[in-house]
Amino acid sequence: MVKVLLVEDDVAMSDLVCDELSLHGFTVDQAADGRCALEFLEIGSYELLILDFLLPDIDGAEICSRYRRSGGASPVLFLTGRTGIEHKTLGFDSGADDYLTKPFDIRELLLRVKALLSRSGTRVVTNLEYGSLNIDTQKREVLCGERTLRLAPKEFDMLLHLVRHQGQIFTAAELGRSVWSGFEIPSDENVRVCLSRLRKSLASCGLDDVIVNSHGHGYMLVETCE
Repeated sequence: MVKVLLVEDDVAMSDLVCDELSLHGFTVDQAADGRCALEFLEIGSYELLILDFLLPDIDGAEICSRYRRSGGASPVLFLTGRTGIEHKTLGFDSGADDYLTKPFDIRELLLRVKALLSRSGTRVVTNLEYGSLNIDTQKREVLCGERTLRLAPKEFDMLLHLVRHQGQIFTAAELGRSVWSGFEIPSDENVRVCLSRLRKSLASCGLDDVIVNSHGHGYMLVETCE
């Protein structure tokens, strides 16, 4: 999977962007300040950096400059509320490839991310397989053999999240926060209704009981199925 480093000190904003990127097939590390970001860059490699400009300690332009001086070549996107031309100039002079100001449409962010990765030659995987299912994350379609599985938008998002995290247990509240992007979190009952409908659809493809309810703990998609 494509790895992204997201540097943003606003926790709600960081979680929103992280959730959307994860739903579209990216692996995301989150850093809330510059020092944490630099530590991530020392121990890991990333295909894309998304930086806020104003951070509690080291600003985004300095992080970008240090990354470029150290030989870092992956694309860098500034995602910031700083709209002045002086900040944009500083951002690009530090080595950034793109600059998106807040507030923004999450769809535009995803388009810019994919464009940057395409120009850098990084391939974004858009198809996943699970059992008899082929999941196209770009078209948001699920094929069961040659038949299209009809899923509501949140059922698709739920399936995608569970497939990407096979074997992990999530409470209803955790699923709600991960699948329902934005700041409106559903009730646990709404999550359970979505899971119930998804289970019925999976059963129609011969995938019975692949979503396990671990009483007192939460829900899990089994890692393997026949």
